[in-house]
Amino acid sequence: MRDPRVEAGEFPFFGTINDHGRRGMEAGIQEWREDLALYEDLKRAAERQLERIEAGDMEGFQNASSHREGIQARISALEERIGRTVRLRANSEMDAGRQEIRDRIRVVALEIQETDRRSLSVAKAMQVRVAQGLDQLKKGRNGVRGYGMKGPGPPKFVDQQG
Repeated sequence: MRDPRVEAGEFPFFGTINDHGRRGMEAGIQEWREDLALYEDLKRAAERQLERIEAGDMEGFQNASSHREGIQARISALEERIGRTVRLRANSEMDAGRQEIRDRIRVVALEIQETDRRSLSVAKAMQVRVAQGLDQLKKGRNGVRGYGMKGPGPPKFVDQQG
């Protein structure tokens, strides 16, 4: 199904087919810049999550996670708009400004992935420590039970013929 705006000669943020002037190009670059800013916000949220998990602050971690999900939703909506326009302009070459912004977004996304990997490794280490702590607790509880029991009694059958 075709977008009626496209059939009418309009692009979502580039003006009309007959009007590819500076106004349309600036609007497109502005959305790419907004996308970059959102990715940088996402990176800061990922760093906050890492800080909170390293500090053992699970409530702070959950707050940072909620904030991050909101940013991800905004990025998805914006990229959907950008994607529609990029598909419509696929035959034209991307100008250097937009390519530079896309490259920067790629770098920020890789930094976010690295922060997420670090967060995951810290979380796994915490999980191992908690499991070991619970194991020690269980051993301690079982050890205490041994103190309340009598030692082994004398044998019931003694060999008297020896």
